[in-house]
Amino acid sequence: MSSLPDPHEFADEWIAAWNSHDLDRILSHYAADAVVRTPLAAVRVPESGGVVRGHAALRAYWGPALEAQADLRFTLLEAMPTVDGVTILYRNHRGQLVAETVLWGDDGLVHTSIVGYGATP
Repeated sequence: MSSLPDPHEFADEWIAAWNSHDLDRILSHYAADAVVRTPLAAVRVPESGGVVRGHAALRAYWGPALEAQADLRFTLLEAMPTVDGVTILYRNHRGQLVAETVLWGDDGLVHTSIVGYGATP
């Protein structure tokens, strides 16, 4: 039986996790084999092709970024429910508009995340 999160509650907690800079709290939202597709990974880890797979790779990708960006902060603009997930629309610490669609597995954890970035102001 599926136990999917409430999209709005998930978005609130997801934003709070990122704003806490607590990597374990952030990763607690993701399945062990989660796949994150983001253009930033293609820049920071060119061999990834923009795709980061699994907790170990996500920890290696996000950990240094969290440490290097003490001012990282997300402001939730809207949580837009989708089938088995939610698109989280937010502004990052640079004022950049970001849309992240997360899709949950039956366990309620993110198994796929797709990130899109607007222009940097």
